[in-house]
Amino acid sequence: MLDRVVKIVRPDGGTGSGLYLPGEQVLTTLHVVDGSPGIYVRFRNGEQVEADVLAVDLSKDLALLSLRAAPDTAGAAGFSVIAAPPNPGAALVAIGHPLGLDWAVTGGHYNGLRQPGSEPLPRLGITLGVPLVQVDVTINAGNSGGPVIDAEGRLVGLADSIINPAVANNIGFAIYAPAAWEFWQASREAGEPLVAFDCKHHHPAGTTYCPRTGRPVVPAAPVPMPTAESIPYTCGHRHPPGLQFCPLIGKPILPDSGELAEPVYTQVSNRAAFDEYTCTNCGTRFEASLGYCPQCGKPISS
Repeated sequence: MLDRVVKIVRPDGGTGSGLYLPGEQVLTTLHVVDGSPGIYVRFRNGEQVEADVLAVDLSKDLALLSLRAAPDTAGAAGFSVIAAPPNPGAALVAIGHPLGLDWAVTGGHYNGLRQPGSEPLPRLGITLGVPLVQVDVTINAGNSGGPVIDAEGRLVGLADSIINPAVANNIGFAIYAPAAWEFWQASREAGEPLVAFDCKHHHPAGTTYCPRTGRPVVPAAPVPMPTAESIPYTCGHRHPPGLQFCPLIGKPILPDSGELAEPVYTQVSNRAAFDEYTCTNCGTRFEASLGYCPQCGKPISS
């Protein structure tokens, strides 16, 4: 199972986890990839492949990715999906990448199954219409989309670390595996990939108004995965040639020649957009210009 767990990286620095499936697809939670202008999938052997969003379901917080190329990774062990919830107290393991670190395994126990019709659990204002596995496994930011498995290696759920902590009371939650599996089966033959828009969501190509906000939208400029041709910039990162703004911090940049560059001044109508902001969900401090927390994905409060 560990070889099927992938790390998902966004150009804004956000990370999450996913499950590598047949057909060069990856199943993950929607908030890990929603609206990202670039998605990079990393395997345990270090190989990275760019991916597109193939299908999403907001009510289930699920997304299906399609890799742009077949990875060299091969021979990943198979697994099965549980047919019924485990017995209370059954041992469970969550596999993911907490806080953007390397692969990590956390142990815990099964508590119960919360159905969407009984005391629905909001995820930052969105009530999920899918059964949730309650587990006393720590589901940290970065673990989202990673599998929760039982002692026999069967998939119990996909970790969801962005559920409102004030409601969850520090109990871990996961999207129930059969519901996630049904989503994959229904979406795996989807047609053209979705497109990232400036509303920070993914929609079909040609969308002019965001169906979530009702506002006009335009496609977001894609940010390709850094390659061997990437060069150092004055922001301290390596990016593909030709960028004018760092995709990680949103500030103007220049190629870094190793010498002190002249200051770059940019007219900003709203200086507050570059102020630091503290996430009310996980406490991470970041540039407000990002619009959402790069650690847990929570949007900046209006």
